[in-house]
Amino acid sequence: MNDARPSLPASPKSEPPLSEDLEEPKKPPGYRIRIFLLGLYLAALPVALFFLMVRFWPAAPTGAAGVPAQADTAQVAPADTTIRPAAVLTVALRRSGAPPARRQAATPEPPARPSPWDNPEIRLILLVLCAGAFGSFLHAANSFTHHVGNKTFAASWTWWYVMRPFVGAVLALIVYFAVRGGLLAISIGGPGDDESLFERLNVFGVVGLSGLVGMFSRQASDKLGEVFDTIFRTRQTPPPYPKPVVSRVEPDRVAAGGSDQVLTVHGKHFVEGKSVVRINGIARKTEFVAPDQLLVHLGAGDLTRPSRLNLTVETSQPGGGMSEPIVVEVTPAEPPAGDVAEG
Repeated sequence: MNDARPSLPASPKSEPPLSEDLEEPKKPPGYRIRIFLLGLYLAALPVALFFLMVRFWPAAPTGAAGVPAQADTAQVAPADTTIRPAAVLTVALRRSGAPPARRQAATPEPPARPSPWDNPEIRLILLVLCAGAFGSFLHAANSFTHHVGNKTFAASWTWWYVMRPFVGAVLALIVYFAVRGGLLAISIGGPGDDESLFERLNVFGVVGLSGLVGMFSRQASDKLGEVFDTIFRTRQTPPPYPKPVVSRVEPDRVAAGGSDQVLTVHGKHFVEGKSVVRINGIARKTEFVAPDQLLVHLGAGDLTRPSRLNLTVETSQPGGGMSEPIVVEVTPAEPPAGDVAEG
């Protein structure tokens, strides 16, 4: 008899697969090699930059803090009593009367050509470039490790990481030139200082500022943009004002003999502070109400006798001009009601 028991069917897994079991999205060919080479580049870059900064760092002057100055009293060297054969031979020839051999004059060596690397200004510029690249490296390395650790690194951004230190270096140099040129005002020393500007510069401050510019390049670019806008800002010319137009006046008839009369002028293209109402060419007190409405005050001289008043509105430049005249009738004063009854 066959005592073999039938095998039970395998139960399905009720737990979700681990994250390691999930398949990563397919990467382009050479993806891992590109990450490795870029990481190697970012790892070697700060070492090279640090070596260059140490190489170009200016030497401390004699007598500075931490550097002992030389003693003022020079030690007197002991007398040289060594007998040299050449001197003995020269004395013997002089005693025998034989002329000594004429020594050939040594040709002077040409002065050494100064190296540009010994110029302190050039060394400071190189320090600024290195510090700017160092700051940008810190930004790029932080972004690189973040995206690689989260598996979100995109291969299309490789050249951004490669060029980022160079962009920071150039940007730091531009900011340094702007500071030294006075576009970004800083105070170095005080009035009456005999030292040169370079001697009063704080190298640590310059290098620190350059590193911050490289690290925060976007903010530095915005600041340079503000400087550029301030220097090259063009004068804004206001648009010309339109010519005013008068459509009607209320009231268009006034009685003579009055002391003060206010007229409402209707139209368009009136400008506050620029549009003035004129009566027979003479400006009168004008109140601006709206671009289509003005108030004008007539004086007693305008109402002395019946006449026709030419009312115009003038807007000053730019643009503007004089409106077409409109007539306001000054009618004879009506007689008092008692005089009419007696008649």
